[in-house]
Amino acid sequence: MWVFLKKFIFNNGVMRMSEVFWIIAGLLLYACNSDVTVIKGEIEGLEGKITLAMIEPQTNDTVVIAEQDVVDGKIDLKSKGVSVPVWVWLNLDKGRSIDFIIDSHRKIQIEGSLADIGRISVTGSDLAEKYVFLQQLLEERYDMPLAELEKMIHNLQRREVLNSRGEFILASYRRRLEKFKRYRFEYIEKLIEMNPSQELSLFLIWDELKDSADVQKRLFESMCIENKESNIYQLLTERLQ
Repeated sequence: MWVFLKKFIFNNGVMRMSEVFWIIAGLLLYACNSDVTVIKGEIEGLEGKITLAMIEPQTNDTVVIAEQDVVDGKIDLKSKGVSVPVWVWLNLDKGRSIDFIIDSHRKIQIEGSLADIGRISVTGSDLAEKYVFLQQLLEERYDMPLAELEKMIHNLQRREVLNSRGEFILASYRRRLEKFKRYRFEYIEKLIEMNPSQELSLFLIWDELKDSADVQKRLFESMCIENKESNIYQLLTERLQ
């Protein structure tokens, strides 16, 4: 900050003390607010109290980090002192919520409608947008075929009696289902192995591999993440120790 101030004074000649004061005050104000994340936007149809929550690594409890009484869908939340990146939940109404990643202390924009909660968009977080893109890729490549197979298996299981051909088809569908699940798991595993320095990999370990603690631990121990103070890093440290 002081180097910047010296250069500014040198390049602009002698300044009045009042001008120097306001520059210093502005820089200090910026520094003091650099750990504040602002979440703004509008969700049509939203009224009443909303809360922004995260998991506290040391206690593994869900804690509220910001709250607001919303009027006419207008959102204006501020969270301070959170070690980013962090996974958060915005609790709306009637038990409904949306979750996303905050990766820096800057403005996050939320837009959408309560009538179509699945299409509420969150912008301003690079990691959040990358994660959404990856989820869409996984859905197209694996989740949609998995859902179709599960539907076919369910339809066959509803029949009171299956002939030998029906039993054969059911067994075939089950094998394909397990194969697709394994392919999906291995794809995510390989993606993490190829990106050991990317914080997005931490969120994949946390969310996508939560049913396999051994794999989680092995991959987490291979990570080369600079920021070890972030909420997500500390969560994994506590979970996998």
